Amino acid sequence: MDVKVSVCIPVYKVENFIEKCARSLFEQTMQEGIEFVFVNDCTPDRSIEILRQVLEEYPHRIELVKILHHDQNRGLVAARKTALAAACGDYIIHCDSDDWVDKDFYEKMYLKAVEEEADVVYCNFREFFANGHTSFTKISTFKSCELFLKDLLQGKIHCSLCNKLFKRDIALDPTMQIPDDICLSEDYLRTAQMLLRCKRIAQCNDTSYNYRRDRISSYTDPKSYKIEYFNGCCSLVGILENCLPEHLQNDLLYFKASTLFKAVKHALLPAGKFHDLWRKDHKKMLGCKSVPVAKRIILGGAFLSYYCMSRLCLLALHFQYILNKYKKERENNEI
Repeated sequence: MDVKVSVCIPVYKVENFIEKCARSLFEQTMQEGIEFVFVNDCTPDRSIEILRQVLEEYPHRIELVKILHHDQNRGLVAARKTALAAACGDYIIHCDSDDWVDKDFYEKMYLKAVEEEADVVYCNFREFFANGHTSFTKISTFKSCELFLKDLLQGKIHCSLCNKLFKRDIALDPTMQIPDDICLSEDYLRTAQMLLRCKRIAQCNDTSYNYRRDRISSYTDPKSYKIEYFNGCCSLVGILENCLPEHLQNDLLYFKASTLFKAVKHALLPAGKFHDLWRKDHKKMLGCKSVPVAKRIILGGAFLSYYCMSRLCLLALHFQYILNKYKKERENNEI
């Protein structure tokens, strides 16, 4: 079969969501030339069992589905790499197994790529929250890949791989650096590196990707943010500093500031290490308009006294967490 589009889907702890995701994939209007590459990253629940049950209801899709298995849990980056290695499509896109897509999503994205001879096609997206709120984000039109990349680096565009279709040779470029141990912002790194390799960009306004946001709490346990996450973000910055051209280096200020903010918010570092990290950029971060004002104020305080500001932020984070737990318990009691 001549595969035009490969959809890569990592699977881990999504037994409550994968049925909706799988049905949205198997019911695509694109009947031929599409394959679905699922990677079981040693999920401990019934996700794969449910996936197979759903697939049985779509016998015409069975030959178009690959289900690969890791012998141990290796994380999102490794799962995506496994899927990419097995992908055969002329174009490649990712899908998270707790999200879903419109029925004509991949057909319209592919047709737009062919029509525009594009290296990358992007589309709008919807977000669905636990409180029932739905948000629709329409991405602006960009005439060049560099302008798109600049906005992505500055946090103005969602970095997700799931609403961006890339040509195969770009998605599989072996010179890209994507360390397996990066456990946050992997999409930011991979998308940025791929955009550096793109020449033609196109926008598809006729369909949307659907993100599930009801699994994310606004107030998480302060202990849940690990130093490994922070170190991964620092590695990510190092990789991008090495591959971005000189005129795009300042666009990394947003991500550097966001990373340092997390160090303050969670009191992750000793003061000396905090002040030494990207020292030459500290003043630039405080003047970077793409960084929210509140974060710049907190960073400014931390540059004066990291110890005091980090303790204040950690105290506020604990208070938010306790308040959120109280609200949830109250809601459960009312039910």
